[in-house]
Amino acid sequence: MAEITEIKEKIQQLIDKAVSDNENQKKTLKFLFNKLEEVKELETIDRLRQFQGGNKYLLAYLTYKSIVRSNYQVELTKHANYDENEDGQTQLLEAIARDVEEFEKQNEKHEKLPAEQPTSEQLLI
Repeated sequence: MAEITEIKEKIQQLIDKAVSDNENQKKTLKFLFNKLEEVKELETIDRLRQFQGGNKYLLAYLTYKSIVRSNYQVELTKHANYDENEDGQTQLLEAIARDVEEFEKQNEKHEKLPAEQPTSEQLLI
């Protein structure tokens, strides 16, 4: 019977690892697709600038992104003022790039950590 218990534990560990890997992959893909969508939105709004009054759409979008990135807290928008000057679009792109870089760093740290913690029995051996 000890063999059955050991096999069940081993299978459960593999299942847990696969579920964890799957959850991490889902989070990664969701994050990356959201960032890609942000860049595509900015690209589309930028194309609208060529039409009459198109700058107002870009300005409105940059104002909106300032508010969203400040978590809808007006007092925090001073840290994300993308709509104050001509470089707002560039500043937003740089912020997105920083988000992606930070995400990469966090994933690298996560990959360096051991996949599972040793059990009490393994520590006693």
